[in-house]
Amino acid sequence: MKILILAPQPFYTQRGTPIAIRNLASVLGEAGHQIDLMTFPEGKDIEIPNTRILRVWSIPLIGQVPVGFSIKKLLYDFLMISAVLWKVLTKRYDVIHAVEESVYIALLCAPIKRSRVIYDMDSSMADQLLEKWHILRRLKGLLNWSEGLAIRHSDRVIAVCQALVDKANSYGSGTPVDLLTDTVLEIENDTGESAEDLKTLIEKDRKLILYIGNLEHYQGVDMVIEAMRNVSDNITFMIIGGIQADIERCQKLAETLGVDRQVVFLGPRPVQLLQDYLRQADCLISPREKGVNTPMKIYSYLAAGVPVIATNIPSHTQILDNNNACLVDPEPVSIADGINKVLSNQLYANQLVDKARQDADESYSYQAFKDNLIEIYNKLEKADNG
Repeated sequence: MKILILAPQPFYTQRGTPIAIRNLASVLGEAGHQIDLMTFPEGKDIEIPNTRILRVWSIPLIGQVPVGFSIKKLLYDFLMISAVLWKVLTKRYDVIHAVEESVYIALLCAPIKRSRVIYDMDSSMADQLLEKWHILRRLKGLLNWSEGLAIRHSDRVIAVCQALVDKANSYGSGTPVDLLTDTVLEIENDTGESAEDLKTLIEKDRKLILYIGNLEHYQGVDMVIEAMRNVSDNITFMIIGGIQADIERCQKLAETLGVDRQVVFLGPRPVQLLQDYLRQADCLISPREKGVNTPMKIYSYLAAGVPVIATNIPSHTQILDNNNACLVDPEPVSIADGINKVLSNQLYANQLVDKARQDADESYSYQAFKDNLIEIYNKLEKADNG
């Protein structure tokens, strides 16, 4: 098939959605499909089988496009409309595979050559906007109607987690909805860098809790810093990631609580080194306060061979349970209890690790992702032929 993938973000960059798009294009290209991938000007050109990367025009002086919704992103979305319209007028695509908000562009252009539309639902756009801007709550009905419209007029929906499958189905559109989870990150290290030995950065014989990710409030890192007041003295909490302003905010909190000697901030590190860092920890933690989308890093956490502690919220419990992770309430005392339990009971920690590795191998490997995606496209082809 000839497939047009719409990727409304910088591509390729080493962050969640672009990594998922790279995996998507790689699987489809390796299967013999011919791919055009339309994306923003920012990003690195990479080699993907049977895939041509197309970019919308660059807007002078606009600067980098940040993660999430922004005016800069919206401007490039508008530019993408004309670029996609031109491609559809000059070439017939069997499928337009639209990621996130680009589904509206796909639905606008697809009827010209009767292309099928797959809506790649990485998040609920309505929920995302309502969560970021409370002022939009008066428009909740309109936003949900708009999201339902996109689902209703797509030929198929791919959702990245079960909560999004349920959300898509709740609109009652009758559009088939498939679950396609993310996968354990497998990224070749082409940086020439190597991961430093984390244990040399802390006092000898101390246990290491590791968190990797940004330091936005919803990530719950503040709760872990507060929890450090109630854990054993021989434990260090290390954080990889975060912008400087957030690091300084968290450092100040640690100093205020008197736990600054137990909390270490490394700042950002290359995502290619992720697994090397994860394997060095005594436990990994994901302390999100709220949310339904499963963080991509959780799949790599499961494969790392290290016990995982996570908050008992839908973001985590769609793939984590009490057999493959230590689930705790999203509050400091419960987090401290979970840390003490995992790091003081080796038998319990080993049981978590064994089940986590099994789940990662069976359900969240690249091969599992590949098999599921190919099956989704096979079902689309059967629907076309039927």
